[in-house]
Amino acid sequence: MKNTNKKGEFDDLKRDTFIIYRSFYESMTPLEDSLKLKLYEAICEFSLNGEDIELEGVAASLFMLMRPILEANNKRYLNGKSSKTIGSAKQTRSKAEGSAKQTRSKMLTNKDKDKDKDKDKDQIGLPFSSDKFRKVWSDWKEYKNTEHKFKYKSPISEQGALTGLVRLAGNGGEKECIAIIEHSIENGWKGFFKLDKGATSTHPEIVKF
Repeated sequence: MKNTNKKGEFDDLKRDTFIIYRSFYESMTPLEDSLKLKLYEAICEFSLNGEDIELEGVAASLFMLMRPILEANNKRYLNGKSSKTIGSAKQTRSKAEGSAKQTRSKMLTNKDKDKDKDKDKDQIGLPFSSDKFRKVWSDWKEYKNTEHKFKYKSPISEQGALTGLVRLAGNGGEKECIAIIEHSIENGWKGFFKLDKGATSTHPEIVKF
């Protein structure tokens, strides 16, 4: 997995803390300890220092799903840090001038935050970049909405579904993920199921996403 940061985007990122989500924890729980440690290291390095670590296989696919959320958090942190620096400089000016400019600064900051929220709505990191997977995932969302009146409530919930799908497919990768989605649609199921090629039952143990 190559470094996909824009040049200079997170050069000044030096955080002391960051948020880790339950969906991250649950997606990593079934992994072997060595892969789990590597993935935790990648999350920490990107969240604290803005740097990517080389990953492969399932670990790389899972991190691709987590990265847009971590990236959005980093951007919000840098925006907040920049706003505090500007606010501190303005405090040295006169009260009249400072009051007017601080009001304008708050308005601009709120606009930036609104822009970040709008960007978050579209920041769904698909685990595979092929047109086929993108279409199949779009078909799955349309099927869920049409047949079961269900829509993902937030980017995080959709990322969680994708993470669960990748975990369910294991080493089968993109081909297995597509087969799982298509199998669920064909059978009218609400969730994803681990494919059991040797079984004939149409009611396998359910794992909802």
